[in-house]
Amino acid sequence: MKKICQGLLLLLAAPACQLIPGGEVLPFQTPFPAAVKDPDTPVRPSAAPVEEDTTQPGLAEVTGPPDHIGSVLAQLDNSIGTWQRLMLAGTVESRDTARLMGIDTVRLVRRNYEDIITQLATGPVSNRRVAAAALGFSAKVEAKDALLAALGDPDDVVVSHSLLGLSQLADPTTPLDPVQSLLQAHPDGEVRANAARCVVRLTRRGARHPELEETLLGALLDPEGAVRVQVIESLARLGFVAATGPLIDALDDPLALVRQAARVALTRLTGQDHGPDPAAWPQQRS
Repeated sequence: MKKICQGLLLLLAAPACQLIPGGEVLPFQTPFPAAVKDPDTPVRPSAAPVEEDTTQPGLAEVTGPPDHIGSVLAQLDNSIGTWQRLMLAGTVESRDTARLMGIDTVRLVRRNYEDIITQLATGPVSNRRVAAAALGFSAKVEAKDALLAALGDPDDVVVSHSLLGLSQLADPTTPLDPVQSLLQAHPDGEVRANAARCVVRLTRRGARHPELEETLLGALLDPEGAVRVQVIESLARLGFVAATGPLIDALDDPLALVRQAARVALTRLTGQDHGPDPAAWPQQRS
């Protein structure tokens, strides 16, 4: 079975995806910040957009008998990847097509919700990987419990996709402890990047943790650029002024997108823009 995937630098270089005009606000309007790994046809998802928090409208329960779970997972594996490519294309036509596909995906997941939950908990690894990503399309708050449990899965891809599912659900009552632990210490860079994105999404919805600032400051030194960029976004948006000094240091980051993010963050935190040269910000150093 195919795995949904991405390259982190391609993710960062991709153009931001906008909300679809004229459509109802649904949890699939922005693509997963990281997709599932498919070594044959890699998916390049969009960089994380600057998005407004909006209330998700209620979705009517989908009635009818569930489908054969093997067919369901194969269909979801394909449709989520196609949806990501359409969202990345960035045209009005592609976004309209992605919106319709996303609605169909939500319906499919909700009709087969219990079976997908079962596959995430007890299915073979290939099924667990797809099930974790698919639950992000469920628009069901209760799906977070299964996704949180899957953060302890022995397979890194399942863990990565579970973080994506939690990011898509963006439920502010989701505990940050397990997500922060993965951001701090998981050996896989893609898992850490998805944990960082999950922190961005959850804190945008209002989730907080007493050790969040310390966790984010430590993650500024992560070797993965995708982690550093998303951590910088969180530090600035949450107004952590203690990050000013480390963000000045990040103006010397080897990755251009990290340097750009650091400058934007510093401007937001200080109300000033001294440019890209770290030496121009001496008075801001801690």
